[in-house]
Amino acid sequence: RMFIGLLIGLTISTIFDLKGDVFRVVVLCSAAPIGFNVLTFASLAKLDVEFASSAVSVSIIIGMIVIPMLMYYLQL
Repeated sequence: RMFIGLLIGLTISTIFDLKGDVFRVVVLCSAAPIGFNVLTFASLAKLDVEFASSAVSVSIIIGMIVIPMLMYYLQL
């Protein structure tokens, strides 16, 4: 979700010709890790909660690396 979201955010920013802070916010928000509501949905639907919690954990760990790098390259 993070990498596909990043590509979609870059595409949207390019299509709408966004510049400056608006461009940075769109790109950073589109690359955000998956949220904790995945755990709620998995629990309510009686799906594999352990898999959902693992996905959230891995996503947050990747986000801890990718988001600061994006901020550096986007010069926020």
